[in-house]
Amino acid sequence: MLKLTRTVLLALLFVQVSTASAETSHKVGFVNVPLIMKKSPQVAAIEEGLKQEYLSRNKVLDSRREKLKELEFELKDSGSLSFEDRTALERKVLTERRRLKEATSELDEDIAFKKTDEQNRLRILIAETIESIAREQSIDLVFEAAVVHASERADISNQVLERMQAAFEANKGESVSK
Repeated sequence: MLKLTRTVLLALLFVQVSTASAETSHKVGFVNVPLIMKKSPQVAAIEEGLKQEYLSRNKVLDSRREKLKELEFELKDSGSLSFEDRTALERKVLTERRRLKEATSELDEDIAFKKTDEQNRLRILIAETIESIAREQSIDLVFEAAVVHASERADISNQVLERMQAAFEANKGESVSK
C-alpha cells in the first residue's frame, strides 16, 4: 500500500511539473557568428587599419628587398672581383638576407598579434550586440554553433549585422579599438 501511495504521489508530481514546464515557453534565437565576422563593416575597418598602421614598415622592408636584389645581381655579375671582395660581397648578401628574413618575421608576428587583438575586441562587440538584442526581444537562449537548422524567425544574425552597421556608422567608420 505504501509503495502504491508513493507511486501515485510521484506520478502526480511529475504531471504537475510537466504541466508547469509546458506552460512556460522559451524563446530561442540563433546567430551565425562566422557570417557576422565576415560581413560586418568593422572587419574591413580592421584590415584597413592594420594596412595603414604597418605601411611604413612594409615600405622599409620593400626597400631592403630591392637593395638585396641589387646585391644579389652584383654578386652574380662579380666575375671581375677579387676573391676577397667576392667573399665579402657573399657575406654581405647572406647577412642582409638573414636580417631581412628576421625583420619580415617580426613584422608578420606584430601584424598577427594586432589582428588577433582586434578580432577579440570585435567578438566582444558581437557578444554585446547579441546580448542587447536578446534582452530587447526577451530571447531566453541564443545558440551560436552546432545548430542543424534555424528558422528565419529564430535567426537574429541580420539584426546583429544591422546593429553593428549602425554602430559603425555612428562611430564614423572607426575601427573597433578606437
